Amino acid sequence: MPASRLCTRSLTLCAAALLGTGLVATEFPTIAPAAKSSVSQIRTVTLPYTMAAVIDESSTTIGIADSSLYSMSSADLNATLDKIQSLGVTSVRVLVPWASVENRQGVYDWTQLDQLVNAAQSRGISLVATVAATPWWAGNIISGHTDPAVYAGFTTAIATRYKGKISGYEVWNEPNSTLFYNPIDPAAYTAMLKAAYTAIKAADPNAVVIAGVVGAAVTSGITLNPVDFISQMYAAGAAGYFNALSYHPYQYDASYSSNDHPDAPSLQIAAIRALMAQYGDSAKKIWITEYGQPTTGAYTEARQAEFIRDFIETWQKQAGAGPIYIYETRDTNTGSSSTEENFGLFHTDWTAKPAAQVLAELIAKYASGSNSGTPSTGGGNTGGGNTGGGTTGGGTTDPGAALNDAFQQMMAALAAQFQQMLNDLAAALGNAYGANAATTTTVTKLAAQASSASATTTATTAAATTTSTATATPTPTATTTPSAATQSTTQPKASSSATATPTATATATPTATATPSATPKATATPTATATPTATATATPTATATPSATPKTTATPTATATPTETATATKSSSGASTKTN
Repeated sequence: MPASRLCTRSLTLCAAALLGTGLVATEFPTIAPAAKSSVSQIRTVTLPYTMAAVIDESSTTIGIADSSLYSMSSADLNATLDKIQSLGVTSVRVLVPWASVENRQGVYDWTQLDQLVNAAQSRGISLVATVAATPWWAGNIISGHTDPAVYAGFTTAIATRYKGKISGYEVWNEPNSTLFYNPIDPAAYTAMLKAAYTAIKAADPNAVVIAGVVGAAVTSGITLNPVDFISQMYAAGAAGYFNALSYHPYQYDASYSSNDHPDAPSLQIAAIRALMAQYGDSAKKIWITEYGQPTTGAYTEARQAEFIRDFIETWQKQAGAGPIYIYETRDTNTGSSSTEENFGLFHTDWTAKPAAQVLAELIAKYASGSNSGTPSTGGGNTGGGNTGGGTTGGGTTDPGAALNDAFQQMMAALAAQFQQMLNDLAAALGNAYGANAATTTTVTKLAAQASSASATTTATTAAATTTSTATATPTPTATTTPSAATQSTTQPKASSSATATPTATATATPTATATPSATPKATATPTATATPTATATATPTATATPSATPKTTATPTATATPTETATATKSSSGASTKTN
């Protein structure tokens, strides 16, 4: 894949500030920066106990990722959080640099983190803490592997101290890059994840543990494709040891909705979702804990605003989509030639870029509930999702109208579920075999048939309802059984042939009977029984037979049986990588 299509991040590791040593900051050409931090005189500050703001694990949660918050002075921290809050942001992703907090084994300096937690709490801002950066005594500084039990000991200390104050924890940052985890080893990362998950949950059962934290990348000497990384995580036993996965879909030269190359972030996410389904994690969400665009050279402020809008709006329509964190608040050096210094929503002098207004506008839009996309399903780590009482319970007093409302909601949910299954099927076929007009048309027709069946059923049921006392027993049955051939993301050099033939049948059969019975006097006792039975069965079958010499081969196999799934997490294969 051409390098021009896969912009990568540059990384400035401020080791001197991070470790309190005299090391000189070093710029690396292809990944993201670790935040600055400082170690002051070791002391402990006792925080008053107040509960943290809870993170809404839906795709409409739009926060900011800002690693520099940890190292700021009190005045700068408060000024920055005030600006963040002015945009409507209620959640922030921050770096907790292990190398700074525990610069000497067993000795903790909580000064900077206490300051940050206090300042966020006072504003009702929830925190996601990325626990990364190896201290010198635990392995190679910044990126070294460490004993999983030692890392777990540090996460125990954090989760115990900030129980109810930090809402989520990311286990490391971009371990699919050697600049953050060297050598890249998904099995070793999984061992660390399992130890950390167990430790965090023991200290704070309500905390969300976020795994992966992978950057969009292609496999090279210093990075591993995130799909392969997560596949190997699962093979090493990662299932059951996280509440969500996170991903950084940086792609400087193209918008997120552009997927015209095989390593586009949107396609990598689709492959990761397939892996999650394969291992029984389809109810868990993917969080975007870093995404942004620089404003240097050809990367204009207008493009930054355009790409951020494109990403946020496209993300709302994606199944299994979790919260978004845009990188970052302010440029460190507006006007410099370094992309790394110009990711801010604000210039260095705090004047706003167009992207700041876009972010504020979209936060307000989705906070008002005007999300026009397909809502991500499931309730995340906290459960509950967005289902529940509907419009009943104190508002509607007419039993017949209540029955009609309930049945309409049921049929709408079934239609939406079937529609999503067809959308996922179309995306999977497109990802594996390329866009195909016939396939797209077929899936669209099937979706239309499902919607039509739902509408007809709703209308029939509405006609059968009664405005008298009624007993309703809706019995919906929905079965969706997609059967997909093993998908191969092999990119052939020569010709290939692919045939995709999805077949789906949707049948909705409501039955409603109303039998009023009344005596000759003024007393009437109507009895109405409605028993709608809706069955939606879709059995798509896709078979692809590519004939070619493969350039690269990745074979994720996904089997998805949607019934009601969901839950609730800078780099790019053509994009970049970044620290926190």
